[in-house]
Amino acid sequence: MIRPALFLTLLLAAAAPAAVQAQASDVHVSIGPALQEKARDLGQRDLDRLASDLEASVQRAVAQRGGGAGRLELTLTDAQPSRPTFEQMAHRPGLSMESVSNGGATLDGVEIAPDGTRRPVHFAWYETDIRWAQSRATWTDAHKAFDLFARRYAAGKR
Repeated sequence: MIRPALFLTLLLAAAAPAAVQAQASDVHVSIGPALQEKARDLGQRDLDRLASDLEASVQRAVAQRGGGAGRLELTLTDAQPSRPTFEQMAHRPGLSMESVSNGGATLDGVEIAPDGTRRPVHFAWYETDIRWAQSRATWTDAHKAFDLFARRYAAGKR
């Protein structure tokens, strides 16, 4: 039987990494105007989720590398789905989840160091081979772009 004090200690120890991860780096992601114009075609919910996923990917990668300081302000300037979004399928009856394409994403931003120094950030990645498009979710390539950027950023390759 676990004693209450021991249980509380274990519970707090398990929660500590989550608290550190949330404070690892201040990341803010917005949707750029050109991509926002595509919201009617792609779906606003999908774009909002992509921004949230990008933010989470960067925070997770920075936390795994030991945290960071400063602020990262990113703008998702373009995103192409690997498969049609529900919004696209609703407007174009010929599309289905069997339809595939090469997707990816472009992002721009600025890294603001604690001393106020600003450094521009740019990253783009798009799948180039349609053969990799089988058995994928709607935003697989965009998520791959996010993960590639997040790992590079956390490793200091800015």
